[in-house]
Amino acid sequence: MKVLSSATCCALTLLGAVTAQESNYTNPVIPGYRPDPSCVSVKDTFYCVSSSFNHFPGLPVYASKDLVNWRHISNAIHDQSQIANYTQLHGQQRGVYAPTIRYHDGKFYIIVTFMSDGPPMFNALFTSDDPFNPQSWGPPLKWSTPELSSFDPDIFWDDDGQAYVTVHVFDIVGVNQYPLNTATGEYGQNYNLWNGTGAVWPEGPHMYKKDGFYYLMLAEGGTGPDHMATIARSKNIKGPYQPYENNPILTNRGTDEYFQAVGHADLFQDSTGNWWGSALSVRTGRVAGATPMGRETVLYPVMWEEGGWPHPRPVRGFMRGPLPPPSKDVPGKGPWVTEDDHYNFSGLSLPLHFVHFRLPPANLYNISDGRLIVHQSPSNLTGPETFDPEKDRIAFIGRRQTHTLFTFSVDLEFTPRTSGEEAGITLFLTQYQHADLGIINLNGTRQARFRTTAVGADSWKNIPRETTKVVPLSRDQPVRLQIQAVSDSEYEFSFRADAEGTERVVVGTVGAGLVAGGMGQFIGALVGVYATGNGAEGVTPASFARWEYEGQGQMVDYDVVVGS
Repeated sequence: MKVLSSATCCALTLLGAVTAQESNYTNPVIPGYRPDPSCVSVKDTFYCVSSSFNHFPGLPVYASKDLVNWRHISNAIHDQSQIANYTQLHGQQRGVYAPTIRYHDGKFYIIVTFMSDGPPMFNALFTSDDPFNPQSWGPPLKWSTPELSSFDPDIFWDDDGQAYVTVHVFDIVGVNQYPLNTATGEYGQNYNLWNGTGAVWPEGPHMYKKDGFYYLMLAEGGTGPDHMATIARSKNIKGPYQPYENNPILTNRGTDEYFQAVGHADLFQDSTGNWWGSALSVRTGRVAGATPMGRETVLYPVMWEEGGWPHPRPVRGFMRGPLPPPSKDVPGKGPWVTEDDHYNFSGLSLPLHFVHFRLPPANLYNISDGRLIVHQSPSNLTGPETFDPEKDRIAFIGRRQTHTLFTFSVDLEFTPRTSGEEAGITLFLTQYQHADLGIINLNGTRQARFRTTAVGADSWKNIPRETTKVVPLSRDQPVRLQIQAVSDSEYEFSFRADAEGTERVVVGTVGAGLVAGGMGQFIGALVGVYATGNGAEGVTPASFARWEYEGQGQMVDYDVVVGS
């Protein structure tokens, strides 16, 4: 595996000679599970949002001055009352799908579809006057279109100020549009715009107006190897739309490029007139199916001459473009997306990038004297066959895996009093695909237990559905637990019995296929902590300290890793 320093990467010119106006950068610009990105440029700042499905808080919002350094500034869904329907998410990847972010008349808008297993799906429109204020996103405007089974909404304002929503429609397998009153949720008659080039799943629509044309860009081919971006245009917003003769305008299908599944694209223009695009993409890895970070956010420059069609540069790991000057002058207290975690906990709330799987239990945690105190849930990370999100919750707090190579570790002080009480760390995709290293009371003895659950994995036939390894612990004292991605396809679980000791005990390894695809094909791997009574009401709180996530390398091509 070739490891390159940042300086070396900046000197590479893999896509041709670098002009004086262009700089090099690497993809993904927002790494880790952040699919379906949508971005907008407002004055000299860029804003992006991505899908979060059933994770809470949801709809993470990122900001950047230079398109390379991105800060997590807020979550549009940050309070359970905003969308209480999270309790209806019985599936492993339901929730908020494919948001679009736009700016109009001094206000930011995020439009999204909420999909559940219960009542009909509905649309939600979040607004903010200041996305740097995490509390600025209030209760959304909600409306349903029962006559139009649709998702992946885009919002567009025409020159007369009328807002239009453009959506993928199940029934016609195409894209429709309707006018919307953004104050009341009242909407007008819908009409068909374009059904794409004939590939499956014409979805993820975005509309733009430039040089007198309305441009409609779609994602086609399904969010897999055939994913692509296609485009059509019209002089009238209602059409007819004429497809570009050289569609698709963006794809890596049919190639052996490291970045695959490129699609669900969006376009935006910076303050100096340059055009850019965001899209999702999957880093394929050396081992088939080992894609734990799932669909990530990539960036590409776009040439768009007056009266013509947009021409994006193909997505690669090493890219160049007319980037703004380097800057980290972005307000807020949220983390930069590629920075490490070093938390001795303080304050009353968790960092912005920490998440739960669906809604968390009431009174899940408290913070005291530099420690995160997590209270046990009766359900463990898998839950029983009768698990019901409306009444059952999981005591889990995690963050996205954002590096190919990383080490995650935490000190755990936990002396379980009753049999079955357990707390520890986990590599987590879904309730059916995870690996855990916990401290547990087994028949009155405090032990370390390593366990994997692979019921939902695509490769479960080659992975035991559940494996368990138990290691006795001799003393009741803090233990340091660790997960390390030792390659792009393997994780190692270990612990130190006295937290500060020099001897590290490796208890097991798992392949990345455990936390890729399967029942979580739209989402990506998390690392975090949990506490459970394994079916009973546990009484012993788990005390976590020295939470550390250290990125140690980012793979940007086959066997090419750039230093973190």
